[in-house]
Amino acid sequence: SLSELQKEEEEEEEEEEVTTTLFSLISSEKWSSVLQHLSQNQHEASFWVIPENNGPSKVPPRLPLHQACATNAPKEVIMALIDAYPKGAQSSEIFGALPLHLACQNKAPLGSIRALIRAYPKAATVSVGGLLPIHMACMGRNVSLAVVEALLRIYPEGRDAKDRYGYTPLTYYELSSCPQKAWGLKMILSRKPKESRRKGLRSHNSCRTL
Repeated sequence: SLSELQKEEEEEEEEEEVTTTLFSLISSEKWSSVLQHLSQNQHEASFWVIPENNGPSKVPPRLPLHQACATNAPKEVIMALIDAYPKGAQSSEIFGALPLHLACQNKAPLGSIRALIRAYPKAATVSVGGLLPIHMACMGRNVSLAVVEALLRIYPEGRDAKDRYGYTPLTYYELSSCPQKAWGLKMILSRKPKESRRKGLRSHNSCRTL
């Protein structure tokens, strides 16, 4: 009947609104609201959502955890999303990106990186288009020595890993837009002696934007 169809449509609209509330809050970077909403709606952490995108490139369906990693969410949000849906840390987008890839690409805080590694250590060994998380962590600005160390600690072989162009993480760091190249980062990426490495770590913690 017509009334039954209307009721079904209302239920579908209500369900759609519920499934996107958490994702929308994350996209808006309303972190306190995210935590509050998630505490009462943990099931939403497992919903795949197609993000709104006004740009020319398509954004694949994502879990809330993917979106949080792409928007530099604080570690409290990342940890809460992992607790709500542990499988999210090992779930990849259609193009293969895991939450750890997105976090490294978008220069997420160290606490978030560590939480993702604890949840799914194997993520550090997974490449997307030939790029490991450590490659992505060494690109662009704000390359963090602490993040690079955390990735190497779980997957030391990543130091010498080459992408499809033969580039290592050190290559990407040398090509990065960091205003100053941190000596300590070069040491741990180029496998210099431990004595020199310790000296470098004391004097340079990360590459910061000016």
